[in-house]
Amino acid sequence: MDIKSDREIREMSSTKKPLSEMDVLVVDDEADICTMVKYALQSLGVHKVHIAGNGRDAWNIYYESKGRFDMIVSDWIMPEISGLDFLKRVRERNQSVPFVMLTSKGERDDVAAAAQNGVTGYIGKPFTLQGFQKHIRKIAGTAGYA
Repeated sequence: MDIKSDREIREMSSTKKPLSEMDVLVVDDEADICTMVKYALQSLGVHKVHIAGNGRDAWNIYYESKGRFDMIVSDWIMPEISGLDFLKRVRERNQSVPFVMLTSKGERDDVAAAAQNGVTGYIGKPFTLQGFQKHIRKIAGTAGYA
């Protein structure tokens, strides 16, 4: 039997997985935003990027996948199911998946509502490719990815 030292165990548990292993769901009703976000994620090395054009489709994809996603990036204002309502549904099943809200909304009440429902981070629209990637790297890092 191979017995590990405390140091080896700490090193193993602190090892971060590569971004290429992430499975990300992107939700936005604007096709151009979806394309840019997918490109930005792929430029970081993320290979598995799934796109939904509205909250209802996103929920169906999430539900059918049994919540396998490592991160969700969602617009706030969408037809059928809003980003906030989608966040609430996800949090009923999974409290830990990083959920990043893309939004041009910045009102205190909106930010507070999303925070109360477990949003992980915000990226304001419009955003730059570099700014988006910086936020995603930071959030992915706290979720165990490098």
